[in-house]
Amino acid sequence: MTGKSSHNRSKGRIAESIASRYLISQSWKILERNSFFSGGELDLVAKDPAGVLVFVEVKSSWSKNGGRPAAQVHKAKQRLIWRAAQMWLARTGTHDQQMRFDVLCVRFIRGIPEIELICDAFMGPSSGY
Repeated sequence: MTGKSSHNRSKGRIAESIASRYLISQSWKILERNSFFSGGELDLVAKDPAGVLVFVEVKSSWSKNGGRPAAQVHKAKQRLIWRAAQMWLARTGTHDQQMRFDVLCVRFIRGIPEIELICDAFMGPSSGY
C-alpha cells in the first residue's frame, strides 16, 4: 500500500478483517490475504461455497460523504488486480480453475459496517475488459 498513510492502512486492515469474517460466515474459504506483487496487491484470495476461485478487492468508506466504495475500482486498478491475480496463479501453480473478480464494499454508517458484495465486478483484459 505504497503512498498511503498508516491511518489509511489501519482502516484498510479493519475493512479487510470485516470482509474476511463476513465471507467465512457465508461458507467461503480464505486462501490468502494481502498478497503483494510488482505493481499490484490482492486483498483477499478465496474460494466461494461453489469452489470458484475469487480475487476479492476490499474497498471501504468511513463517512456518509464517502460515496460508493466500488467506484474506487477504476479500470487502471482493475488491470493491476488482474495482473496480480495472474502472478498469484503462476506462483501457486493454479491452472484451469474457474475464477472471478469480486468487489466487497464496507461502508461504515455511524460506526456500524454495512457490507455489499459485488460478484463478477469486472473481468480480465482477454474477456472484453
